[in-house]
Amino acid sequence: MICRGASLAIVAFAQIALAAPTRTTFVVPLDESPSWRDMAYLAAIPASQQVNPQSPSLFAIQPGKPFPREHLDYLKRFKPESIIQIGDKATPISGYKSKSFPVSGAAETSLKLSQQFWTSSKHAVLCQSDDYDSALIAASVASLLKAPLIYSNSAELNVSIKTELKRLKTSNLISIGESKPQFSGTSVLLNGPLETIIWATKNSFKITYLAAVNPVDRNAFTTRKLSLIGAQLAAGRRGLVVPLKFHVEWKKPFATAIHTGNLPPNVPKSSAPPKSGTIEFGKVKAPFILTGDKDEHNLKLSVDKTNSGQFAPPLVSGDQITLNQKTYAVSLGTRTRFGDTDVHLTWPTAELLNTQLAKYYSALGSPPEHLCIVGFPDTIPHAIIGRGGIVEEQASDLPYAIPPGSEFAQIGVGRIIAESVQFGTLYAARALTYNQLLSPNWKNQASQAEWENSLGPLFENVGFANPHHLEAKDVPWQTPPAEGVDPIRAPSFAQASPLARSAVLAHSEHSWWRGMGTMFTWDAEVLLAPTIVESGGCGVACLDREPDNRSVVARLLRLGAVAFSGGSRELSAEAQPLRMEFWNGVLSGQTIGQAHRRALNAGLMIIKDSSEGPGGAYRYSTNVRMQFGDPAIRLNLPSSPKTAPAKTTIQGNRITVHSPEKWTVVRTFVPPDWKQWGDKPLFAVRAPGSYAMSSWSGDGRDKEIPLVTAEFITKKRVTSIAQAAELPESLGWIGKWYSSPNPDGTFTTRFTVRMIDFDQVTGKINRVIEKIDYQITFE
Repeated sequence: MICRGASLAIVAFAQIALAAPTRTTFVVPLDESPSWRDMAYLAAIPASQQVNPQSPSLFAIQPGKPFPREHLDYLKRFKPESIIQIGDKATPISGYKSKSFPVSGAAETSLKLSQQFWTSSKHAVLCQSDDYDSALIAASVASLLKAPLIYSNSAELNVSIKTELKRLKTSNLISIGESKPQFSGTSVLLNGPLETIIWATKNSFKITYLAAVNPVDRNAFTTRKLSLIGAQLAAGRRGLVVPLKFHVEWKKPFATAIHTGNLPPNVPKSSAPPKSGTIEFGKVKAPFILTGDKDEHNLKLSVDKTNSGQFAPPLVSGDQITLNQKTYAVSLGTRTRFGDTDVHLTWPTAELLNTQLAKYYSALGSPPEHLCIVGFPDTIPHAIIGRGGIVEEQASDLPYAIPPGSEFAQIGVGRIIAESVQFGTLYAARALTYNQLLSPNWKNQASQAEWENSLGPLFENVGFANPHHLEAKDVPWQTPPAEGVDPIRAPSFAQASPLARSAVLAHSEHSWWRGMGTMFTWDAEVLLAPTIVESGGCGVACLDREPDNRSVVARLLRLGAVAFSGGSRELSAEAQPLRMEFWNGVLSGQTIGQAHRRALNAGLMIIKDSSEGPGGAYRYSTNVRMQFGDPAIRLNLPSSPKTAPAKTTIQGNRITVHSPEKWTVVRTFVPPDWKQWGDKPLFAVRAPGSYAMSSWSGDGRDKEIPLVTAEFITKKRVTSIAQAAELPESLGWIGKWYSSPNPDGTFTTRFTVRMIDFDQVTGKINRVIEKIDYQITFE
């Protein structure tokens, strides 16, 4: 309960407070451990929405510490008229009008925010001051209602809260949690996310954005309190928070030793020395034997679940095992986790998480357009998929994009990670105020780096300047070459590089989770414009090889990037169509979540067209494709397309697939390890709306086949499609098409079409088909 003195202080503050300027940044110090400041941050979310409806600006800093240079860079770009610092004491910030907001508790903070930023409010949202889980939901509900979030220290309303509700002329009180206090007006209790979603849909709120968070991260996992970011983004996108509350066991390791003696019956033979160990969960002890080939290929896990000497049929990575009344996903090999253990188990599985998400979708009436997954995989796990291509075990978010009953991705998924909650909240502020950060010195600039040089025509078609290209030699030396000294490149390109002032950046080169080629490493310090970054490098998006979540992606998002797209494992040529379709989506005006969905569906189409099995290269490339950042963020395009992209039109029973208006031939970079191809020239053809089906050829280079996806929506299900005219061999379609139902009762039909005959060796366009007609029939 708030003491009388505190109540008087609140009233006095409200009497002298002035209306906040239209561009205001809220700052909340956050402790490393759980504290009342966490709740204060959540109460500040609807307040920031109230002050800046189109660009809510709010981030956290460490208590008593100066503002980090990344936060100062954001303020320089956002140019707030005022900074409101919530806490005991304001940190001086040179060049900005900063106001202290002295508070010392969650309930006090919420009342002060209400008094400061609302003159009246029909609605108010109430939550217990110690109920973090409910407050995550309440922050997004309050933002939907444009209402204050008020905390109570007891089950009933105290005098201070009653006085504030009376001042606001509140007639509708929404309580989130388990307590419904007496109230003179209308009072609604929403106990949990399902009731909240049902309430929102009944009250005609169109919810297309869900932020999946794990509230356990307030005091658990490696990087804590990132769930606050989910509440912030959900509020800014007029969506809702949905908790996935699990005490996650992410790739729990089990030690092995070289197995001695004969292998028991039912255990596969092993060309590599077999290993054995014991899985222990409480009283459950299950001996196991790990067999396989050299270099950790064909690993198989045989488990004696009853400790009786009877080993069950062997498991591989991606399989599931039930122990101690939990079902775990299996990961095998030392390359599937940091350290030197070979056997790892993950709970909950993606199937269990999707089952929980499906309940939310059912209450919503359909899957959301965007799903924001907040946290590293030790907080909300990736799916574990096995029987892969280059790497047998794959970490994937693909299953979260495909709702139950669908063969294709329908949800635009993006995962948010951050080095700390302070940098995570800074990212959320940057994403939600992206349009206010646009500046002439970077918004029309594009860049390509290292092995990537073919996407320039696509960038220029929507008004970007001729892209700057960075080569490895352009990265400055940290330790210059000298006799007897090993030269070392700097962690990144220089601050003065055009890459630091780009709206889009496409990259390809040998990479890993600590470094994106030569151009950017996990410990880089160069400040970036709010850029969308994509890389074809190997393993850049891998998040399961470092105990402290060290990641080049997290560093990109810390230093200014707003999105990253890449692979969680090593990549091959078959990743190229997904890369190009991602950019086609972004450059057509889609959100990054929608563009990622488009890329995944291109991969799924090729898998179906090729009848590819579990170990296929396109399936593998689709599984490991990852998207990071707020899925609802949309690139600012300098202009409308200068030449028309590929498109599909429908008129009655006729579908027409139109070729891109212009095809551009580009001489591509030949990687130095393509030794068989050597210094010979190699070309690619690029056009908006087209992508290249790519694979390794027998003559030492990637082979590309340019394709266009025909996609259209109908009210009736399609039962047959026929190409209207014969075309030269290799052009047109292959006769396969796929129709799937949508949540609104319509149907989406897709198929691939080849509209150009192009010679990569000579760079010659042999023939282009401008349009192709198809006849369709309906059931």
